[in-house]
Amino acid sequence: MVTDSRIHVASIVVRRQDLLATPIGDDLAMLSVERGCYYYMNSTGRRVWSMLTTAIPVSELCEALEREYSVDPITCECEVLSLLRDLERERLIVVAGECGA
Repeated sequence: MVTDSRIHVASIVVRRQDLLATPIGDDLAMLSVERGCYYYMNSTGRRVWSMLTTAIPVSELCEALEREYSVDPITCECEVLSLLRDLERERLIVVAGECGA
C-alpha cells in the first residue's frame, strides 16, 4: 500500500478529462485508454466522480458529501481520502494545488 500520497484535506483535486465513462444504472464504468484499464464505481463513487469535473478542495468535497449522505465528518474524510488516493494512484485524478497556497 502506498502511503506517500500528496492528497489531504487541503488538496485541490480534479479528474482527468481523457477518460471514457458511462453510467450503468446508479453506478459508473470508466475506461482509461492510456492505461488499458477499466474501472467500476458504485453510486457513491459516481457521486464523488461527478463532483470532480472542476477542481475542488477535498475539504469542500467532504462537507458536501457529509450533508448529502448524513455521514459524520471523520468517517467521511477517511473514506473520501481513501478513494481519492486510489484514484490518484491509478492516474484518474490529479492534485491541482493546495488551499491557501
